[in-house]
Amino acid sequence: MIKNLTPRLAEAGKIKIGGLGPERKSSKGNSFRVPIKFDHFVITGTERDAAGDLAVDDDMMAGLVGSGYANADGKIREIPIVLHSDNIDEVFPTSYALYSGKRCACRGDGEKALKRELDKDRQYTGNEKTIDCPCDYLGATAGPVCKPNGKLFCSVSLAGSAVAGAVHVWRTTSIISIQQMVGSLLQIKSICGTLRGIPLTLRVKPITVEPKNSAPITVYVCHVELRAKDIEEVQRKALDAAKLRRELGFDDRAYSRMLTLPAHGETLEEQAAIAAEYYPEDTTNTGADAEPKRGRQSGKGTSPADVAAALSARTDAQAARTAVPPPDPDAPGADSVAGTTDDGRVF
Repeated sequence: MIKNLTPRLAEAGKIKIGGLGPERKSSKGNSFRVPIKFDHFVITGTERDAAGDLAVDDDMMAGLVGSGYANADGKIREIPIVLHSDNIDEVFPTSYALYSGKRCACRGDGEKALKRELDKDRQYTGNEKTIDCPCDYLGATAGPVCKPNGKLFCSVSLAGSAVAGAVHVWRTTSIISIQQMVGSLLQIKSICGTLRGIPLTLRVKPITVEPKNSAPITVYVCHVELRAKDIEEVQRKALDAAKLRRELGFDDRAYSRMLTLPAHGETLEEQAAIAAEYYPEDTTNTGADAEPKRGRQSGKGTSPADVAAALSARTDAQAARTAVPPPDPDAPGADSVAGTTDDGRVF
């Protein structure tokens, strides 16, 4: 084997809860697409069609319907999955990230961040500097915006689908979904003592929230559930599997080395797709060094509590406006981004 080779886990496809809407023209004739939200899951492959959208995995979607996972309206809101690690930071790694000009310009962990230097053409110069995290870009209302990012690595547990060697990825920039996903994983691990290999269900469901100074609205959140008639049997199987791994000398660290973490190691094509779908606020292409525009949030602190409250209020309010015609990025006042959503879709 090549020395110092970095293995990378193959991606079988993506689990989507939204995408990009029809192409529109701005007042200056530029084309743009605004993220749209779903109230259900769509599983795709990794190839894109002529429009730039990920092609739906029709076989897997049909398999889920045939296995009884569809609701009465034919939509999929529950997916059987298995995870491949007991470490939540490997199962669902999270980070703060700022994308600008189709590039990842900064990523952080809530204490420290690495800010990348981009040239005038938005190309990475190779220089980075460490800054405090979070900063004022987190919760900004327009221009460069920092958001929490989470990626769930799992295999769809369906007859005929791969359960090892490749994974499906679900991604979100919704603080509510991130909080609930981490909470559900922590609870399941506390009950079973493990996450790896046990039958789980990825679920999207509606909740009602009441943004400040606004009427209650319905948004959608995702989490993982354990459904087992006999929890003790699940625990016994998990213990047996762990004992077997120890006896065979499995290297648990190898899995973490194959993961592509949020805002880490992404190709230029992946960065551009993420920026278009999850960061529609940067319509002015002002770059990561522009002053963050905070609008009504101006003057608020950047403590974790302040950040969570600001993000929740902003994403909920944006979700309520998805029925409004999308903004024209070249029109006066387009930085208000009315009509867009936070992670494009589900919270």
